[in-house]
Amino acid sequence: MKQVIILFGPPAGGKGTQSAMLATKYDLLHISTGELMRQEVLLNTDLGKRIDAYTSVGGQLTPDALALEVLEKAILTNIHRSGFILDGFPRTVHQVPM
Repeated sequence: MKQVIILFGPPAGGKGTQSAMLATKYDLLHISTGELMRQEVLLNTDLGKRIDAYTSVGGQLTPDALALEVLEKAILTNIHRSGFILDGFPRTVHQVPM
């Protein structure tokens, strides 16, 4: 069974710092959806282009479907890992499966 830790908090609240320390201590993959989205945009991938269409225009939040797509890609790419730390995800109620 995979271990999953979820950290919530305001911007600059220490989520990234705590996630990095926990990831090292427990050998977990640190997943920051914000960082992954920025990376997709920087690499100019198809996913990154779709994300950029929202974030480059007035700093809109990326739709939940795109955030979930980024998360799914990260997990599937690292499925061999023993677990994950989700840094700042979910950020809306619609990102939480019921």
